[in-house]
Amino acid sequence: MGLTFDMDVCDPYAWKKLPGYAVPAKNHLTQRDGGLRTAWSGLVWMNPPFGGRNDIVPWLEKFVEHGNGVGCCWGRTASGWFQDFMPQMQRLVFLRNKKQFVYPNGELCGCAKDGVVLFAKGIKGVTSLGEFSQYGLITNIVERHP
Repeated sequence: MGLTFDMDVCDPYAWKKLPGYAVPAKNHLTQRDGGLRTAWSGLVWMNPPFGGRNDIVPWLEKFVEHGNGVGCCWGRTASGWFQDFMPQMQRLVFLRNKKQFVYPNGELCGCAKDGVVLFAKGIKGVTSLGEFSQYGLITNIVERHP
């Protein structure tokens, strides 16, 4: 993305220092640091645990409240959390093809069963996602005024 983030708020690899997996960030919060309990600052990268049905909700709440960064999540457009939170973002990129992720132990997980969406709030994040047109469908969220 051409960015160095101020903070990776949910880095599963920081404690292992796995080469090639690190998000360029000045600070990396691990599960032990408690990304939901720790104050976020500056431009954040958020790739929360892709766990149970609504496990992402507290991460999205904190991301929206913080208002400055880039994140990713499943592209589950019919889910309530997706319908509630994605309209609060300023830019979305629905990535082409399914993405493969890596477990914190370094093992590759199976191919994702759903697509992935990148989302952004704040000028730096929104601008950086504008460079992703070759990777998927970009949408801009427009504020509605009465």
